[in-house]
Amino acid sequence: MAKGLYETARLQLLRDILLLDVDETGDVRPGTTPLPELSLDKLVDQPAEMAKGWSFLKHPDNKLSGWVDWLFNRVLTEPRLRQRFILGIDHGKQPPRIQWRDRAVAEYMREVRKFKERLFVLVHTSGGAPARGSEIISIQHENSEDGIRYRGIFAEGGMILFTTTYHKGYSFSKRIKTIHQYVLPEVGEIMVYYLGLGHSFINDLQMLHGGVTRHTAFLWEPEPEEEWDSDGDGDRHEDGGEHEEEESEEESEDESDEDDRKKAANPDGFWGTDRTRRVMREQTSIYLDAALSTSTWRHAYPAIHRELARDWKVAETLDMVYYDRLPVGRSNARAKQAGHSHKTEEKVYGRALMESPF
Repeated sequence: MAKGLYETARLQLLRDILLLDVDETGDVRPGTTPLPELSLDKLVDQPAEMAKGWSFLKHPDNKLSGWVDWLFNRVLTEPRLRQRFILGIDHGKQPPRIQWRDRAVAEYMREVRKFKERLFVLVHTSGGAPARGSEIISIQHENSEDGIRYRGIFAEGGMILFTTTYHKGYSFSKRIKTIHQYVLPEVGEIMVYYLGLGHSFINDLQMLHGGVTRHTAFLWEPEPEEEWDSDGDGDRHEDGGEHEEEESEEESEDESDEDDRKKAANPDGFWGTDRTRRVMREQTSIYLDAALSTSTWRHAYPAIHRELARDWKVAETLDMVYYDRLPVGRSNARAKQAGHSHKTEEKVYGRALMESPF
């Protein structure tokens, strides 16, 4: 399943997103624009850099600054792409504006949507123990412009690393727990090519053609949280009349801003738990002939891991964590002294799993 999904996503990236001339085997045809060279082993990163908009793609040692306008310049200069996307140039305005072909842009954005759905499943299934869907869509590929949120995609040791500090128990404990997920090198290569070569062109195309001015650092943009009135009475006021008229003027000024927030900045729209579940089921049914949701995959992964584990200590740990089985030779004396079973101690109190031995 992972191999078939990878081959499809890679072919779609080269042909439909980066607009390269590829053959049936997925290789770029000789004599056409080649794919820029990339070596994951040579990528360096600075995780402590907190500058706005920073990512490893902007690290000077990586020398990827020329990637930003690579695809946009090709669309302007290559006859095949220029004829496909550009209707003409309006020189009556200063600066001159590009007249885009609406149908070509709409078809391109549909391919972006399909590719990002495949990429989501590829990252989710190849990044080790599966995260929840809400964890993946909380990851940003660069530091946000507001200076509050920071990126969760890093380059380390020749691999691409996804990190998140969101987890199921955070709302209760308020304790940050960083989760690391390293994807396969092939998947990391697709991610770097998309972010470095395709993402900037997609943003430019949205701004120049669709008038989208809001920028987001989310790779898969999560659904905005609902806003609730703290008073609980909406816009109603006992005095009616004048107070309502004063507020209506302020509300009309902010309507455009609210509409912008309701629209996704990414062409693939917002992501939520329902969509992650649907996308997982669609892609797995194609390549596995069985529809797996995010929840189903979270159950299947430890079972596969347990079946293929060669180290008995690993198998024993999986049995204890996932199946509540007691380790062989483990004494229950400490648990009995506290007046409960070993299972209650590990599962409810979690002393041995959560507290440091130091």
